[in-house]
Amino acid sequence: TVIAMHIGSSSRMPSTSADAPPAVGSTITFANCCFSMVDWLMSGKFEQFPNLKVMYAEGQIGWIPYIKERADVVWEENRAWGGVADKVHRPPSELFAEHVYGCFFDDAFGLRNLDAIGLDNVLYETDYPHSDSTWPKSREVGEAQMGHLEADVVERIVRRNAIELLGLTDEGLWPGGGAR
Repeated sequence: TVIAMHIGSSSRMPSTSADAPPAVGSTITFANCCFSMVDWLMSGKFEQFPNLKVMYAEGQIGWIPYIKERADVVWEENRAWGGVADKVHRPPSELFAEHVYGCFFDDAFGLRNLDAIGLDNVLYETDYPHSDSTWPKSREVGEAQMGHLEADVVERIVRRNAIELLGLTDEGLWPGGGAR
């Protein structure tokens, strides 16, 4: 099962104060994903349901390396009193690699840190226009941000990872990768 979490699927968008301008919330939307991902990693659900996958839509990816590192430190140093010793038996970064996927549409920083995230855990997405979208220049933005990557790495990010995660097959896809 793949659970698609839209920027953390929180009940409200994050903000810092009642009088903060909307740009504050748009800048920190990743925080919803961050909170949700840590909750999943410390919940024990990935060990209880070993085939469960969580994919974060519109969450970007640049924040992921720090959270993986911090979650491992907390798990290692605090698990005895932190409420996870009996349900999370492996480091959260290992669980991330097997169960969590980050989607991005505009994250050059994240792309420069693919090794710390895990290439197999990253998917490119495009989104029809709204206030936080690269459309109609999604292709140009993607090409500019992924220009430093090898062609096989780009192919994994823009196509192959999604096919594998969602259990799709190459049959039923046009040669260019779109659905028939």
